[in-house]
Amino acid sequence: MLDVPDYPREVGYTYIPSYIADRMFELRLNGEQFCILWALLRRKYGVFEKEPPEPTHAILADETEIELSHFCDEIQLMLDRNVVTISQKGVADVFEFNDNYEDWKLF
Repeated sequence: MLDVPDYPREVGYTYIPSYIADRMFELRLNGEQFCILWALLRRKYGVFEKEPPEPTHAILADETEIELSHFCDEIQLMLDRNVVTISQKGVADVFEFNDNYEDWKLF
């Protein structure tokens, strides 16, 4: 991996590392999973004026406009493939994008 120079980040932009973008195409996600992926990528690599709410089932389902019961099925498939991890377990699990692409299970 190349060293990337540190430069100022502007609010309102999402800076995704190229090594992640290059590997995203190998995931072969369906449309809902791709929406979930982007919601998590924005939280991990985006620059915000104020911190967004933690990405729980309800928050992500609302943001992606996916029915909660269907969202739960899709996020579980992404957890099974190690694309998403649970960063905090509890009453409302908090999800995180797994940027270690070597852990991902590809089809």
